[in-house]
Amino acid sequence: MLKVRVSGKTIDEAVANAYQQLDVPKERMSYEVIEEARKGFLGFGSKQAIIEAYAIPDPEELAHEFLTKTIEKMGIAASLERKKTSEGLLFSINCEEERDTARLIGKRGQTLDSLEYLVGLAANRNKTKHKAFQVDVGEYRSKRYQTLRELAVRVAKKAKYQEDGIPLEPMNARERKVVHQVLYRREGIMTFSKGKGSQRHVIVKKSTES
Repeated sequence: MLKVRVSGKTIDEAVANAYQQLDVPKERMSYEVIEEARKGFLGFGSKQAIIEAYAIPDPEELAHEFLTKTIEKMGIAASLERKKTSEGLLFSINCEEERDTARLIGKRGQTLDSLEYLVGLAANRNKTKHKAFQVDVGEYRSKRYQTLRELAVRVAKKAKYQEDGIPLEPMNARERKVVHQVLYRREGIMTFSKGKGSQRHVIVKKSTES
């Protein structure tokens, strides 16, 4: 971690000097006041303010480094791409072997969800503005979301003609959101989530509104 000790006539001036030396944006610098400024008397005994400042690593680089090392430790040969989305930065993993893709996805995407969670922890461990990260393998998530959209429409058509709601399989929060969004404006249909933890799921039901 890059650290500097700088001074200035005031704390603000010392901080400004630190920004210049570290060459980082404000949100990626932290500092500690070592000594307050003192004016002195008749020009004697005055002292400048002293701070110790350090640059906070870029969360995106921390996430990339953590993910790269994790994949390597698992003995998986893969390439890693990143791109910005409306929900944050997406890391897309492309494995050379199909079996490794399956390993990273896990049962119902549970391994992939856990990996994504750990990436977020590693990247946001410093006291900066929280950044959202997504991790996908072999376009699993995009394919999964499309499957859920199609499922939601099919179930909605069926639910419209029966009194009891139709429960879908347990899903994580992001997958439930996909279903809710697809059916949000569908006439005669309502959706809500039920259950706790890993058993939380979406119910698709005929709307009671006229």
